[in-house]
Amino acid sequence: ERRPPPAAAPHASAPPPPGGCYACAPGAGSEGGACCVLRLARWAERHGLPAPQPAEEHVAFLEREHARYAHKLLRAWRRLSDASHGRAASPT
Repeated sequence: ERRPPPAAAPHASAPPPPGGCYACAPGAGSEGGACCVLRLARWAERHGLPAPQPAEEHVAFLEREHARYAHKLLRAWRRLSDASHGRAASPT
């Protein structure tokens, strides 16, 4: 169901900037740095605007992808930290 765009709330002077999370940043799989729908929903709620209502499956997918990407960043950080301290990289 499509709704007409709401009138901007007085305290919502600008839309959220693109990205907002590393998983949705340009070069991380998001073309052009699109705003993450999870971030957009939080921003809209904070500004008193209707939030997007993605399907539960889509939200679950995005949450899994964010967690997967966070683990990827942690593994890279650990490898770099180990290398900078002259240790062999951990297997995880």
